[in-house]
Amino acid sequence: RPGMSRWFCRLDCDWLASQASVADVFLRAKVKEWALASRAHVKTYSSRGDSVMFSRTGSSESGESQTSYTFAPWQTMCIDAQLRRRVHWASIKTHRRAIEKVYRCYDCEVARILDVCRQALFFACMQDLLSCFEALSADPDVRLCRVFNRLRPDFDSTESAGYRDVLINLRIDTEATRRMGVEGHVCEVQLILTSMAQIKNDEGHRKYIAFRNLRGE
Repeated sequence: RPGMSRWFCRLDCDWLASQASVADVFLRAKVKEWALASRAHVKTYSSRGDSVMFSRTGSSESGESQTSYTFAPWQTMCIDAQLRRRVHWASIKTHRRAIEKVYRCYDCEVARILDVCRQALFFACMQDLLSCFEALSADPDVRLCRVFNRLRPDFDSTESAGYRDVLINLRIDTEATRRMGVEGHVCEVQLILTSMAQIKNDEGHRKYIAFRNLRGE
């Protein structure tokens, strides 16, 4: 019946979000392991005295407030409880954006959205990024689904408004994920050079949103 596909799309997105909230626990634990195996940085809320790399403006009841971020080595952050509380881990994709993406890009096929559960790691140089990718690829609990290398020389960056990274879709298949029923949930991990991540400030993010909307994505 007319409208039924949209109803089922919303229902399936609810189910996908529920899975993602569980898968996120396992993905975050794995990301920490891979960060330790390389010299990965994590995004952190900056404090007084930090060198601020970029800022993001958000709205609140009192108006706009600006949150500043920087990047710090996970090897340093993980040994100090105070520092760990400053880490800004990615949250699961919002329900609104997931539905928007399914409608715009995937013809209401919810199974095609692969980044509801996602995390990112940041690197000062290509060698560190490669070390992390090797650690991730060699992890016996990981089932690689796709690797999209937007750092390769022949990648047409006009497709991504100039943005580049290595985007990895994977599943985490362990006894624990099987017990929780999320061993089939596809997650996304982004490996990003800090020089590129710095561009993702307020202005850069607004331009990307405008670019994405123009493309209907």
